[in-house]
Amino acid sequence: MTTMKRRKLIKVAFYSTSGIALSTLLPGCKGDVLEIDMDNYSPKLFAEIDFEFLQSYANILLPSSNTPGAKSTGLVQIVDRIEAVILDDDKKEILSKNAAMLRTHFSKKAGDTAFSELEDEQQVALVSEIDTDLMNGDTDASNAYKYVKGKLVHYYLNTEEVGTQLLNYLPVPGEYEACISLEEEGGKAWTI
Repeated sequence: MTTMKRRKLIKVAFYSTSGIALSTLLPGCKGDVLEIDMDNYSPKLFAEIDFEFLQSYANILLPSSNTPGAKSTGLVQIVDRIEAVILDDDKKEILSKNAAMLRTHFSKKAGDTAFSELEDEQQVALVSEIDTDLMNGDTDASNAYKYVKGKLVHYYLNTEEVGTQLLNYLPVPGEYEACISLEEEGGKAWTI
Protein backbone atom coordinates (compact mmCIF):
# COMPACT_ATOMS: atom_id res chain seq x y z
CA MET A 1 0.00 0.00 0.00
CA THR A 2 1.38 3.37 -1.01
CA THR A 3 0.67 6.28 1.26
CA MET A 4 0.90 9.97 0.68
CA LYS A 5 1.20 12.41 3.54
CA ARG A 6 -1.51 15.04 3.70
CA ARG A 7 1.08 17.80 3.56
CA LYS A 8 2.65 16.32 0.43
CA LEU A 9 -0.79 15.98 -1.19
CA ILE A 10 -1.51 19.64 -0.47
CA LYS A 11 1.87 20.65 -1.92
CA VAL A 12 1.31 18.67 -5.11
CA ALA A 13 -2.18 20.12 -5.48
CA PHE A 14 -0.90 23.63 -4.95
CA TYR A 15 2.04 23.32 -7.33
CA SER A 16 -0.17 21.64 -9.91
CA THR A 17 -2.76 24.38 -9.93
CA SER A 18 -0.80 27.54 -9.37
CA GLY A 19 2.85 27.00 -10.21
CA ILE A 20 3.79 29.36 -7.38
CA ALA A 21 6.47 28.12 -5.00
CA LEU A 22 5.54 28.56 -1.37
CA SER A 23 8.07 26.03 -0.21
CA THR A 24 9.26 28.39 2.50
CA LEU A 25 5.83 28.29 4.15
CA LEU A 26 4.75 24.69 3.61
CA PRO A 27 7.52 22.92 5.58
CA GLY A 28 6.09 24.50 8.74
CA CYS A 29 2.67 22.96 8.12
CA LYS A 30 1.88 20.02 10.32
CA GLY A 31 -0.91 17.65 9.61
CA ASP A 32 -2.31 14.19 9.67
CA VAL A 33 -1.25 11.52 7.26
CA LEU A 34 -3.68 11.12 4.38
CA GLU A 35 -3.39 7.61 3.04
CA ILE A 36 -4.14 6.74 -0.55
CA ASP A 37 -4.33 3.00 -0.99
CA MET A 38 -3.25 2.78 -4.62
CA ASP A 39 -4.31 -0.85 -4.96
CA ASN A 40 -7.81 -0.55 -3.43
CA TYR A 41 -8.58 3.03 -4.34
CA SER A 42 -12.19 4.14 -4.87
CA PRO A 43 -12.58 7.15 -7.17
CA LYS A 44 -13.79 10.38 -5.60
CA LEU A 45 -14.38 12.42 -8.77
CA PHE A 46 -14.57 10.09 -11.76
CA ALA A 47 -17.21 7.45 -12.35
CA GLU A 48 -15.74 3.97 -11.81
CA ILE A 49 -15.90 3.16 -15.55
CA ASP A 50 -14.15 6.42 -16.47
CA PHE A 51 -11.55 5.89 -13.75
CA GLU A 52 -10.79 2.42 -15.17
CA PHE A 53 -10.50 3.92 -18.68
CA LEU A 54 -8.16 6.68 -17.47
CA GLN A 55 -5.93 4.14 -15.75
CA SER A 56 -5.62 2.09 -18.94
CA TYR A 57 -5.07 5.19 -21.07
CA ALA A 58 -2.49 6.69 -18.68
CA ASN A 59 -0.57 3.39 -18.59
CA ILE A 60 -0.23 3.52 -22.39
CA LEU A 61 0.51 7.25 -22.47
CA LEU A 62 3.11 7.05 -19.67
CA PRO A 63 4.28 3.44 -19.44
CA SER A 64 6.62 2.10 -16.78
CA SER A 65 10.02 1.06 -18.05
CA ASN A 66 13.36 2.01 -16.57
CA THR A 67 11.52 5.22 -15.59
CA PRO A 68 8.44 5.63 -13.41
CA GLY A 69 5.15 5.33 -15.26
CA ALA A 70 1.53 6.25 -14.60
CA LYS A 71 0.84 3.04 -12.70
CA SER A 72 3.90 3.13 -10.45
CA THR A 73 3.32 6.78 -9.53
CA GLY A 74 -0.40 6.25 -8.85
CA LEU A 75 -1.06 9.02 -11.35
CA VAL A 76 -4.80 8.59 -11.91
CA GLN A 77 -5.46 8.15 -8.19
CA ILE A 78 -3.53 11.36 -7.47
CA VAL A 79 -5.38 13.29 -10.17
CA ASP A 80 -8.74 11.99 -8.94
CA ARG A 81 -8.01 12.71 -5.29
CA ILE A 82 -6.52 16.20 -5.76
CA GLU A 83 -9.01 17.40 -8.35
CA ALA A 84 -11.91 16.16 -6.20
CA VAL A 85 -10.64 18.36 -3.38
CA ILE A 86 -9.56 21.52 -5.20
CA LEU A 87 -12.07 21.97 -8.03
CA ASP A 88 -15.42 23.65 -7.64
CA ASP A 89 -18.50 21.68 -8.72
CA ASP A 90 -18.64 23.18 -12.23
CA LYS A 91 -15.01 22.29 -12.98
CA LYS A 92 -15.45 18.83 -11.50
CA GLU A 93 -18.34 18.29 -13.89
CA ILE A 94 -16.25 19.50 -16.85
CA LEU A 95 -13.42 17.10 -16.00
CA SER A 96 -15.82 14.20 -15.45
CA LYS A 97 -17.67 14.88 -18.72
CA ASN A 98 -14.38 15.11 -20.64
CA ALA A 99 -13.24 11.75 -19.23
CA ALA A 100 -16.60 10.15 -20.11
CA MET A 101 -16.49 11.67 -23.62
CA LEU A 102 -13.01 10.23 -24.19
CA ARG A 103 -13.99 6.81 -22.92
CA THR A 104 -16.93 6.79 -25.34
CA HIS A 105 -14.76 8.03 -28.22
CA PHE A 106 -12.11 5.37 -27.58
CA SER A 107 -14.77 2.68 -27.32
CA LYS A 108 -16.38 3.68 -30.64
CA LYS A 109 -12.97 3.70 -32.35
CA ALA A 110 -12.35 0.21 -30.96
CA GLY A 111 -15.60 -1.18 -32.38
CA ASP A 112 -17.66 -0.66 -29.22
CA THR A 113 -15.09 -2.46 -27.07
CA ALA A 114 -13.92 -0.99 -23.78
CA PHE A 115 -10.38 0.35 -24.08
CA SER A 116 -9.27 -1.56 -20.99
CA GLU A 117 -10.38 -4.85 -22.60
CA LEU A 118 -8.05 -4.45 -25.59
CA GLU A 119 -4.66 -6.13 -25.78
CA ASP A 120 -1.66 -3.88 -25.06
CA GLU A 121 -0.66 -3.69 -28.74
CA GLN A 122 -4.20 -2.71 -29.71
CA GLN A 123 -4.26 -0.03 -27.01
CA VAL A 124 -0.97 1.45 -28.22
CA ALA A 125 -2.18 1.49 -31.83
CA LEU A 126 -5.50 3.07 -30.83
CA VAL A 127 -3.85 5.77 -28.70
CA SER A 128 -1.46 6.57 -31.57
CA GLU A 129 -4.34 6.83 -34.04
CA ILE A 130 -6.52 8.93 -31.75
CA ASP A 131 -3.63 11.17 -30.74
CA THR A 132 -2.90 11.92 -34.40
CA ASP A 133 -6.58 12.60 -35.10
CA LEU A 134 -7.42 14.69 -32.05
CA MET A 135 -4.33 16.71 -31.11
CA ASN A 136 -4.74 19.13 -34.00
CA GLY A 137 -8.52 19.22 -34.08
CA ASP A 138 -11.04 21.63 -32.61
CA THR A 139 -14.00 19.32 -31.99
CA ASP A 140 -15.47 18.55 -28.58
CA ALA A 141 -13.60 15.22 -28.59
CA SER A 142 -10.33 16.98 -29.52
CA ASN A 143 -10.73 19.52 -26.75
CA ALA A 144 -11.59 16.80 -24.23
CA TYR A 145 -8.58 14.76 -25.32
CA LYS A 146 -6.16 17.68 -25.02
CA TYR A 147 -7.64 18.68 -21.65
CA VAL A 148 -7.41 15.22 -20.09
CA LYS A 149 -4.02 14.41 -21.62
CA GLY A 150 -2.68 17.76 -20.42
CA LYS A 151 -3.89 17.09 -16.86
CA LEU A 152 -2.31 13.64 -16.79
CA VAL A 153 1.04 14.83 -18.14
CA HIS A 154 1.06 17.84 -15.81
CA TYR A 155 0.40 15.76 -12.71
CA TYR A 156 2.89 13.13 -13.86
CA LEU A 157 5.66 15.73 -14.14
CA ASN A 158 4.82 16.92 -10.63
CA THR A 159 4.98 13.53 -8.91
CA GLU A 160 7.80 12.97 -6.47
CA GLU A 161 9.21 10.00 -8.40
CA VAL A 162 9.48 11.92 -11.67
CA GLY A 163 10.72 15.08 -9.99
CA THR A 164 13.51 13.32 -8.14
CA GLN A 165 14.42 10.57 -10.64
CA LEU A 166 13.97 12.11 -14.10
CA LEU A 167 14.38 15.84 -13.58
CA ASN A 168 17.02 17.89 -11.84
CA TYR A 169 16.03 18.19 -8.22
CA LEU A 170 17.64 20.36 -5.59
CA PRO A 171 15.57 20.66 -2.40
CA VAL A 172 17.67 23.58 -1.14
CA PRO A 173 18.32 25.92 -4.06
CA GLY A 174 21.75 27.32 -4.66
CA GLU A 175 22.90 30.39 -6.49
CA TYR A 176 20.63 31.71 -9.23
CA GLU A 177 22.11 31.48 -12.72
CA ALA A 178 19.91 33.13 -15.33
CA CYS A 179 21.48 32.05 -18.60
CA ILE A 180 22.77 28.50 -18.58
CA SER A 181 22.36 25.79 -21.16
CA LEU A 182 20.45 22.58 -20.60
CA GLU A 183 23.67 20.65 -21.26
CA GLU A 184 25.36 22.38 -18.30
CA GLU A 185 22.62 20.92 -16.10
CA GLY A 186 23.06 17.35 -17.31
CA GLY A 187 20.49 17.63 -20.12
CA LYS A 188 17.54 17.61 -17.72
CA ALA A 189 14.94 20.27 -16.97
CA TRP A 190 14.41 21.32 -13.38
CA THR A 191 11.60 19.93 -11.30
CA ILE A 192 9.36 22.14 -9.16
